[in-house]
Amino acid sequence: MLKVKRIPIETFGENVVFLSDQCQSHRPEAFRGINKAYVGTSKHQIMAAVNLVHGDHLLRSDEIGLSTNTFTELAFDEGTEVDLVPTTPPASMDFVRSKVFGQPLNRAQLTDIVSDIAAHKYTRIEITAFLMACASFMTCPSRKPHPLEMSLGYL
Repeated sequence: MLKVKRIPIETFGENVVFLSDQCQSHRPEAFRGINKAYVGTSKHQIMAAVNLVHGDHLLRSDEIGLSTNTFTELAFDEGTEVDLVPTTPPASMDFVRSKVFGQPLNRAQLTDIVSDIAAHKYTRIEITAFLMACASFMTCPSRKPHPLEMSLGYL
């Protein structure tokens, strides 16, 4: 368990937590590739991006820093003990990967992706990957081809 400390950093709506690289209860290296985790108690938790803080000048090894947005959303008092649990990518990321490789998405897959994005299960990078895949290879079954596309042989 880690003690909450408010860190006055504005993250513009993104939930961000800060973990000391000296943390003894959680292995900081476990968060390097994942970059997001659930933070909170058994009664209330949210997903947040995890940033590591070097040294002990900002956070002690038994503390977790919450950005302004995260502190407000969780509404815990400073010193409240919370847990930090690494997440796994949402299942709908498999659909995004398929889209990146040119596969069309059906309505159910799109609904799953959008629902996960709305539930804050995607990082900004994952959202960007989804948008780029859609923008670079439009395959929506309900999209009607433009006559120019057909005449140029794009479809």
